[in-house]
Amino acid sequence: MNKLDPGHLYDEPMQVVSEGGAVVILGPNAVAIAMTPEAARQSAALLLVAATTAEASAGSTAPALPIDQG
Repeated sequence: MNKLDPGHLYDEPMQVVSEGGAVVILGPNAVAIAMTPEAARQSAALLLVAATTAEASAGSTAPALPIDQG
């Protein structure tokens, strides 16, 4: 199972804009995602929870990525 490599963590926030009723997220490494406003709201809440959890567990081993658990 692949694990997140802490050497590849980005320390700059994503760019987020509203475009034609969609929320567009532009990130590092050519990441581009368009979401509905509701999906963006839910994702923002999940990001906040994950960021808070990550701060609390700083220094622990990197978790397996959910995408790699299939």
